[in-house]
Parts: sequence; structure tokens; C-alpha cells
Amino acid sequence: MKKLVTYCCACLATTSLFAQAQLQVKTDKDQYLIGDYIHVTITITGNQKSTFFWPEAESVMPFELVSENPIDTVINGSNVILTKSMVVSMYEPGDAYFPQIQIPYQQKNDTTRYVLQSDSIGLRIQGIDVDTTQNIKPILDVLDVSVKKNIWLWIAICLGALALIGLAIWYFVLRKKPEVQVVKPERKVTITEKYLVQLQALEERKLWQQNQRKLYYSELTAILRQYIEERFSVSTMEHTSDEIISQASRHPELRHFIADLEYVLSLADMAKFAKSHPLADENIRAMEMVRSFVQQTPVIESVNPEA
Repeated sequence: MKKLVTYCCACLATTSLFAQAQLQVKTDKDQYLIGDYIHVTITITGNQKSTFFWPEAESVMPFELVSENPIDTVINGSNVILTKSMVVSMYEPGDAYFPQIQIPYQQKNDTTRYVLQSDSIGLRIQGIDVDTTQNIKPILDVLDVSVKKNIWLWIAICLGALALIGLAIWYFVLRKKPEVQVVKPERKVTITEKYLVQLQALEERKLWQQNQRKLYYSELTAILRQYIEERFSVSTMEHTSDEIISQASRHPELRHFIADLEYVLSLADMAKFAKSHPLADENIRAMEMVRSFVQQTPVIESVNPEA
């Protein structure tokens, strides 16, 4: 009889006050050839608040454990379904019994330990029939197989392959001249470009549009002072606006920009110290005056006529 037989054993443990736990053990069939894989499935249905203590898989003796899978958990409302599958094998023909499975468990807030127990499962292990009426045949001798060894042909093929590999290496690697990479020197940023970038960055921050006029004029005059000091070698960082104007009036290049410098510095002093509120067009004009001043006073580099 070859059909799937399922042996289900109801839980024999004492029923707790909270939930009825059940244990089910089944195999995929009831007849196997010796050494066949026997697939066993163990299923527990109980309350989520229960704790189940699974036995070691080696307790399936005299069956030999082949493999086992981790416990699969399925939550169904307040219940939980725990399933464990394993593969065992038997190497003795005859009737065999898959042993009883005992699984202790406890309910939450209950110190009593209950036990789920299954029935044993009867199995039939069939051996392999051997026809004893036939004579035992002798073991055949090892046959000598003659193989033509064209060793010289193989040597020629290997040498030809090596020659082709060497030719390819020479053509694609050794013959190719290394490319000389010409590194162009990076162009040096001029003083004019440096400070125009700083002015552009300050303008994009829109400080005076956010009622931060004092900070706007502090940074604008800082850029202006640094440019005058670096471009014209005139000390400005530790001098007042009047002192800067006085020095500029004596400088051959700066004297042409006295009106613009005086306008920007006085407007900045009013915003920073007198807490005045310059108008929007005054803020824009101050920025444009400083930008125009930087653009109109570039450093003129000397040209070597022999170069």
C-alpha cells in the first residue's frame, strides 16, 4: 500500500485554564526503502503566551537524523502555530516505529509545567531483494586501453600557442610607446578675480535684504580694505576710515577714487556705528562702487620683450 498516511496524535497533556495546546506529528508516507529519506513534520498549536520546550532532534533514535529546519512560527489571533520539519533515515529493514515526542510547556503566570505527547508512528522499512539463485559473477579484470600518444603534435601545438601569446604581448604591450601626458600648469588667479569672487559671494547672501545691514557693510568694507592693502600695499586693517582716506589722497593711483571710497566708508560707518538704515539703492550703489573700483585697478604685469 503506497499512499500518504498521516498519524495525528492529540495532546495528552493536562489542559490549562487559559488555552488548549495540541501536538501533531506526521510522516510523508508509511513505507520506505532502506536508506530512504523520511520526512517528519511536528506541529504545535497553542496560546501565544505559552512557552514550549522543544526536545533535542537526536531523540529520534534509532532513526538517523539527516537534517532539520528551524522552527517556523505563524501567528493566528491569540494562537500560535509552531512547525518544525526534519529528515531522518533508517538502515535496518523491517517494522519500525517513529518514537513518541514529548514537549513540555508552561502558561504565562503559571508555574505548572504541562507536557504534550504524541503517539509513536508505525513504519515499514523494505530491504532490497537479492536473487540468491544466480551465480556470483567474478570481478572483471582491468582492461588495457591503447591510446595513441601524439606527443610531438601536442608539443608543436603548445609551442605555437606560446609563440602567438608572445607575439601578442609584444604587439599590444611592448611595441606601444607610452603616452607622455603634458600637464598644463594651472592658471594663477589674479587679485582682481579673487576679490570679484568675494564680492559676488557676499551679494548672493542677500544680507541687507534680510535686515542685516550692519553685517553686510562690515563684510563689504573688510573686502575693500583687504584689496587696498594687497593691491596697493597701503595699511588699512587697523586704521579708521578717515585715516584710509588720508593715505589714499596721497597715493598716485588711489587719489582718483577718493570720492567713491569716501562714500562707501562713510555709509558703512553710519550703518555700523550710528545704526542708520541705508536705502536699498544706497546698498546696491555701495556694492557697485567697490566692484567698479576693483575692476578699474587691475595689476598690470610686466612683459619681457625677450620672451
